[in-house]
Amino acid sequence: MKQIIPIVLFLAVIAGGCSNNATTVLRNVEVITPSRPSSTQQYVYFGKVQDRSEVSLAFKVAGQIQQIAVREGEKVQAGQLLTVLDDKDYALQHRVNVARYEQFKKEFERIQTLYERKAVSTNDYEKAQAGLKQLEVALEGGERQIEYTRLTAPGNGIITTITGRVSQLVDAGTPVMTFMDNGELQVVMDIPYSQQESVASAARIVGNDQYALRLSSVVPQTDNNQLCQVRLVFAQTPKDVYPGMNMTVTVEVDKASQSGCILPIHAVFDNNGQQSVWVLQPDSTVHAVAVKVACTDDGKARIIEGLQGTEQVVKAGVNHLVEGEHVRVL
Repeated sequence: MKQIIPIVLFLAVIAGGCSNNATTVLRNVEVITPSRPSSTQQYVYFGKVQDRSEVSLAFKVAGQIQQIAVREGEKVQAGQLLTVLDDKDYALQHRVNVARYEQFKKEFERIQTLYERKAVSTNDYEKAQAGLKQLEVALEGGERQIEYTRLTAPGNGIITTITGRVSQLVDAGTPVMTFMDNGELQVVMDIPYSQQESVASAARIVGNDQYALRLSSVVPQTDNNQLCQVRLVFAQTPKDVYPGMNMTVTVEVDKASQSGCILPIHAVFDNNGQQSVWVLQPDSTVHAVAVKVACTDDGKARIIEGLQGTEQVVKAGVNHLVEGEHVRVL
């Protein structure tokens, strides 16, 4: 009896140790059922009004600015006088051209009469005829030069800047002011790259709660802050909006028309290059399901492929799980 008791106790200790090593610790997880997109969602951005096309205005002739008839920011009508050059020199040259033309015209009429009487040669007549045409061209050019000393608005729009000054001497082609067409205003704003699809599918875009806007373009290239540029144009030309104004833009998206379901973005993980989620199985194990994410926004991901929308998906801690692992649902 004295030898048997120590052996039995030793075996009991060994058995007890094996039982503790076989204990399995289950990982606790939270699960969530994917939700459907809400009917509508609004996004608010801040943009700035800019001109879509701005042109520089310049005189076609050189001269000294005599008058500037508009101010910066002033709205103008097509044909409205903007600025004038001193035309005295051009008017004087034009009078000289008129006198020369009238004198030569009389001389030509005399040569023409003699030519009809065959008193002058054909060569002399043709020279006189060519000389008269040259003076006619010079006369027309002088009239145009006087006309070019008056700069008028090319259309209905706004004078955005004026660089010319009264008494300033300017060359032909030197810009003296810039003009922007009324119908060419746009709102430019920067949005997160992840929200570009939402803006592109917007049901309604409104600036400052009163101006209807429509999407013109989205520049997919992002800056250092992962923002991309969106350009919007006014549905109707506004009367009290000018370049440089800040504008609050509300984008309303019809989420009900979008396919797929919504999950927290941290429920999606990278599984060897494939976006996936962990789906809870009936036996309390997890199975990786490949999904396709259309976009992410506000901490949520829109899943358009891979899920039916009725599954129980692991909500967090997805990077610590392995395929087929048993878990305990909290």
